[in-house]
Amino acid sequence: MRRAVLLVTAIGTLVEGVVIAGSLLVVSAVIDGYSMSLNGSDPAAARVALWALAGVVGLGFVAVAVLLVTMVVRDRPRRGVIIAATTVQWVLAILAGILTGGWVFAYALGMCGLFMGVLFMEPERPVAAPAPR
Repeated sequence: MRRAVLLVTAIGTLVEGVVIAGSLLVVSAVIDGYSMSLNGSDPAAARVALWALAGVVGLGFVAVAVLLVTMVVRDRPRRGVIIAATTVQWVLAILAGILTGGWVFAYALGMCGLFMGVLFMEPERPVAAPAPR
């Protein structure tokens, strides 16, 4: 079951990264098309900055998705990666709740739930036997 949840989480992370990066690219195209200024900045600089941000965000989400697929194949989740991804996902859920509509917020919370589910499905570590006297 843990492998299935990890795989669904990897697919959801990939979709989320594509949507966020795509949205940033659309905003960049709008800034370029209308020669808009973001708080007095140069529109060309804002467009380039949004392109760079879209690339970094997209690559970050793809990297997390690849790590999750690697965990599925090896059947060995890496707790540190999952905790870091969960933290980023909670921040995204808060931002989605403040800035966007209900569906985006629900998706972000669903992804948080999947990451938390992976953490809670991790088998218990065996308790070390007491040292002989």
